[in-house]
Amino acid sequence: MLETNKSNARRFVHGISREIPDDVLAPEFAGWSGLSGDIPGPIFLERAKLLGEVFPDGLDFEILETIAEGDIVALRCTSAGTVFDGRPYRNDYHYQFVFDGSGRIRIVREYMNVQVAAEVIRPAFAEIMRRKG
Repeated sequence: MLETNKSNARRFVHGISREIPDDVLAPEFAGWSGLSGDIPGPIFLERAKLLGEVFPDGLDFEILETIAEGDIVALRCTSAGTVFDGRPYRNDYHYQFVFDGSGRIRIVREYMNVQVAAEVIRPAFAEIMRRKG
């Protein structure tokens, strides 16, 4: 099951800003982010989709390390992308995933350099929401 959990954690991260595969998520999926704290699953997924608008060409992740034990997988990653207004974005992340017994993600915790994210992603989200009215 460790290999399935690691694979599904990687699929999740690579799906951010594009499409997170439904088959990796447990029904009770929820998240936590250094920017937002606890996030119900549907809201986490909405925000991930919104990243697709922030980064029209996608937010590319490079996975640097993967550690797995029991039902927990940890990934250390970097991301890079270009915001819709042309600004470059790069950040470092640590993700902790907690899996159910069938290889689906129950909880994801997303740690990043919140200063970098706050300076770029928050204003971009606000601009997209303003445009949507």
